[in-house]
Amino acid sequence: VNIYLSIMIMLFGIYILFQSIFFATNSISLIKSLFYFKFIIYFISVTFFLKNFNIELKNLFKIYLIILFLFSSDLLFQFFFKKNLIGYPCLMDCTRYPGMFEDEMIAGGYLFLFGFISSSYFLINKNYKLFSFSFLIFSISIFLTGDRTPFFSILFLIFFNILLNTEIRKKLFLILVGVAIVFLMSAYFSEKIQSRYIQGIKNILNSS
Repeated sequence: VNIYLSIMIMLFGIYILFQSIFFATNSISLIKSLFYFKFIIYFISVTFFLKNFNIELKNLFKIYLIILFLFSSDLLFQFFFKKNLIGYPCLMDCTRYPGMFEDEMIAGGYLFLFGFISSSYFLINKNYKLFSFSFLIFSISIFLTGDRTPFFSILFLIFFNILLNTEIRKKLFLILVGVAIVFLMSAYFSEKIQSRYIQGIKNILNSS
């Protein structure tokens, strides 16, 4: 658990740095990104809980995976039908999809955090097929939310591990290809995707 916690702390350090440099358009955004440290406190708390109450880690991962797959399915439904399974609509002229979070646009960050953690369960157990499948599903789901920061953070994470992690390099490359295909097809057929990602990135770069 300690090694796993250290990896997650490093990941969030990279995530916060990435967000602060490339996506903070003003001082408020920069300060807001610092509050992601609360997740580090969360992991420390979970580690303490697991050690002291004899909770099996694999059961916790399985619960998270079930919740995340249901959440991703609901997002997919909302993307195609503009409302999720319980009637929450898409936001910002359907360029953002919050899913079960209703009017809070945090679905991408939620999936980035817990999707990577849950997929890592398969990685720890060297079940590379399920790791690749779950990581691909969560990456595509993050893309569908319209939340640029988690999406480009997950791409950065994939590139980072392709360069340094030889054990799963081929799997991550296939995931990257899958995400790229979905991105290009969606951008080609959807003006909303083009507006949110391609034009949105141009605006950020121009303002920078």
